[in-house]
Amino acid sequence: MQKKPTVLIIDDDKKFGETLTRILDDSGYDCTFVDNADAALAHIKVKDSQAIIIDCLLPKTNGLDLALKIKSLDADCPPLFFMSGIYKDRNFSVSAIKKTGAKAFLTKPFDPKDLVSLLKEHIEVKETTQLDSTPIKSLLFEKTLSLKTLLKTIRSQEQISGHADIHEHVKENHRKNPDTE
Repeated sequence: MQKKPTVLIIDDDKKFGETLTRILDDSGYDCTFVDNADAALAHIKVKDSQAIIIDCLLPKTNGLDLALKIKSLDADCPPLFFMSGIYKDRNFSVSAIKKTGAKAFLTKPFDPKDLVSLLKEHIEVKETTQLDSTPIKSLLFEKTLSLKTLLKTIRSQEQISGHADIHEHVKENHRKNPDTE
């Protein structure tokens, strides 16, 4: 079964973010919209996205710093895309792409078809199974499952990206919260 590619949209302009979410949803993507960096980081810790679209000017931080933080949290970071209505200088966009490894920088207003084309080019569509419905990241902090169940679920996955010592991380988390064993 093929599921819709997941996209995280981060923009402090709620109207723009909600509009972009609707457009991408209608184009076959499963989008989540958040309006600040803290919400984005919280989302990333528990949900996988196959692409992340970041506005360059956010409250309390900027999109470049957020992109670097995301990359530090996820060794297998999905493709990043920047957008901005303020930073329109070509030197800024080239620098942002080089610093973060982003795939593109879109200047607002942009044609949503251009973004859809970029997403199609850079997102890997994956076949999913029932086990894929719960991201491994969310299992790391699951407090209601036993250690045995968590490790069995993790071992059943063919490939786990991100943390090299994922089994040790789960065991350590459960040592700190022994009431689930």
